[in-house]
Amino acid sequence: PGVAHMTGQSSKTVILFFSGPGDVGAEKQKLAEVVEEMAPSFIRHGIALQTWAYEKNSVPSVTPAGGSAQTIVDKQMPRNPDGLIAYDLFVGLMDRRIGTPLKDSPSGTAHEFLEAKSSFEASGKPHILFYFRTRDSDASHPDTQMDGVLKFRAQYPGLFATYTPIPDLETQFRGHLLTELLDLLQPDASRDADPAASDWWDRVSARHTAIRAGYPATFLDC
Repeated sequence: PGVAHMTGQSSKTVILFFSGPGDVGAEKQKLAEVVEEMAPSFIRHGIALQTWAYEKNSVPSVTPAGGSAQTIVDKQMPRNPDGLIAYDLFVGLMDRRIGTPLKDSPSGTAHEFLEAKSSFEASGKPHILFYFRTRDSDASHPDTQMDGVLKFRAQYPGLFATYTPIPDLETQFRGHLLTELLDLLQPDASRDADPAASDWWDRVSARHTAIRAGYPATFLDC
C-alpha cells in the first residue's frame, strides 16, 4: 500500500533490492545511505523509497531439506502473492568474490541477477543496475573467487558500471538512481518502444530455466 506524503496524496513505493557477495557490505551500506538521503525529496512527489538487502532484512531460519541459505533469501525477498518479484530496481555489486556456488548458478548473487533478468524480459521490471569494482589482478596467486567474478563480468548481457573507491560508486549510483526516479515521475513510453533494442536484449539473454538444467561455461551467453 502507498503512504501519505505532504500533499495528502497516496504514494508509489519504489523498492530497491541490493545484491552482492559478502565482500561488498560497505558498498551496500553506502548506497542505502544515498537512498535514505534522497527519500525526503521524492516523497514530496509521491515516491516512497524502500531498500531490501538480506543482511538487514532477512529473518534467521533453518534451511529446508534440499535447499540452501539462498532458498531462505528467495522466499523472504519482496514478492507478489503469485511469487513473482515485487521490487522495482535491482542493484548488483561485485568486488573480488563471486560468492557461494549454488546448484543452478555460480553464486547467490548470480542467481538473484538471473531471476531479475528473467523478470525484466517478461515484464520490464525490475530495472537492473550492476557495478563491478576494478582492482589489479595478481596472476601469481590464483583466486577462484576472482576468476568467477571475471567470468561473470565477461559474460554480462548488457551495460554495467565500474568503480574503484567507494565514493566513486556513490557518485555514479546517485546519478543513476536520480535518472530512474525521474523516469517514474515523467514516464516516457517511447523509451521501451524500440523493437530492435528489445530484440537485442532477447538475443543476448539466457533463459533461467536453461541455467537450472546445468549451466555451461558460457551460462550468461545466449
